[in-house]
This record gives sequence, C-alpha cells and structure tokens, in this order.
Amino acid sequence: MFLAALCQSTVFPYLKVLGLRLDLVMILVVCWILIKDVDDGVVWAILGGIFLDLMSMAPFGTYIFALIPVVALAGFFKAVIPAYHSLLPFAVLPVATILYKLTANLVLVILGAPGEWPATVALIVLPATLVDSVAGVIIFWLISFVRNQFVSDPAY
Repeated sequence: MFLAALCQSTVFPYLKVLGLRLDLVMILVVCWILIKDVDDGVVWAILGGIFLDLMSMAPFGTYIFALIPVVALAGFFKAVIPAYHSLLPFAVLPVATILYKLTANLVLVILGAPGEWPATVALIVLPATLVDSVAGVIIFWLISFVRNQFVSDPAY
C-alpha cells in the first residue's frame, strides 16, 4: 500500500487521464474487499489513508476519512452479493469514487478550504468516476487473474 500511495502522490500527478490522476489506493482497497474480505480491506484502507495523508498537502486524516465510506460501500456489496462475481466492480467502483471524492472535498471544506460544489462535481468527481472505474475494473481483473493462477487455497 505504501508503493500505491507513493505512486499516487508522486508519479500519477504527471500521468493524468482527462486531467485527473488515478486514485490507486481507493481502487486497490475496493478490489481487495471484493476479492478477499472486508477485514483486510479495512487494514489496507487505514494504511493507505495514512500513507496518502503523510505524502499529501491535505490535512492529516483527510484520506483516512475519505476511505471510510468506500470501505462501508464495498463491504455492503460484498455482503449482499457474497459469491465472487466478476461484474461486481462495475457496480461498486463508480459509487465508491463518488463517495471518496465527495468525502475528501467535504473534509477539506470543513477544515476551511474554499469549495465550489457544482464545479467540483462537474469537473472533478464525474470525470474521476469514469477514469477510476475503468482503471479499477482492469486492476480488479488483473488481481483476480493473479489470484486464480497462483493461489490454490479456496479460503483465500
């Protein structure tokens, strides 16, 4: 998770898609919850949030708080659809991205940063939903492929 946060904070600002950087930590947390379980996802979310907070200019705790509703959402979908399903990220990732971006912006506004909600939603949240969802589905399928090829334990 440290490497994901490091890439998200240092490399991805220069590798923008539609003017936006990929939210790799959030995507990995969602994918891990959908593939493995919620307990591990919570640990990854806390670690990823801490690493992102340490590497960003945002106030400490912003990304930890932003990942909380993401974990809850992914855990809800995991509970509702308990069997592994390859189409699950198509339902979860767009909503998770919206929750993540809106929560992070809400934390920043509460802490005093200026915020224009209509512009934030139109120019950041909605395009990020498309970018993170497409990348997230690809990452989900890659993790699933590696898991199926190299892990023989069905409890994994």
